[in-house]
Amino acid sequence: MPAAKRERPEPYLMKAAIAMAGESLEEAVGIVKEACEVAVPAEVVESGGEGFQPATAQLDCIRNAYAFLCEYGKFQEVLALEPRCKIMYKAMGQDLTLNQYFLSCTVLMLATSGFDAAWSLFESHLQDTEYLHSELCKAAENLLVALRSYDEEQLAEAKKQRRILSLSPYVLRALDRLTSEGVEAPLPEQLTSAGPAAATEAPPLIIDNSLPPSEVKETEAGTNDANLNDELDALNIGGDDDDDDELDLT
Repeated sequence: MPAAKRERPEPYLMKAAIAMAGESLEEAVGIVKEACEVAVPAEVVESGGEGFQPATAQLDCIRNAYAFLCEYGKFQEVLALEPRCKIMYKAMGQDLTLNQYFLSCTVLMLATSGFDAAWSLFESHLQDTEYLHSELCKAAENLLVALRSYDEEQLAEAKKQRRILSLSPYVLRALDRLTSEGVEAPLPEQLTSAGPAAATEAPPLIIDNSLPPSEVKETEAGTNDANLNDELDALNIGGDDDDDDELDLT
């Protein structure tokens, strides 16, 4: 008689995090981090994902962790997911999803750390060839260039780009607070433990563009116009294990 298939722990950890969020958001975030560490262990991160063959439950964990952390305004934790996201999405052949994550990170870095940090992060993402030649990369570049030029009209147009508008509504909420003078970011501690709440007005974080960074390498708009039909169910736990289609980070 064949041995029973061992169930992955990640779905149960994510369910526990969701249940805990109403009582203690800090503990819930800790559980989400634990789930991500199980999905992509530290030794896999250290090896750069060499030979990594994840199961669908591990992929779902990373996607749902991203959605959970965005929803609760834990943007620094979203940014900290990058090594595991890169390994997971590369292993599963989901370059589009990874590119969406990169664009989201540029926006969130602007909201949490300002222009210089966001530009440095963007430049690091250019090492990924798929991203470099994608429309998502071009959208990030247009956003950063508009900020650097202090052009409010150009920034407004950059915010309306199709690839920008396809991002998570929680990422777009942070983007809405971005102006040519700086950004008023919704702070995580201004969100209630019971769930996302409208952040109070925060003093603007002024962007220092006095020493503009070097010009970004010219990128060609990608031809990847894949129909983004499959949208990430923000907290879809334990979905169809046979559905490995690439999903939007929305």
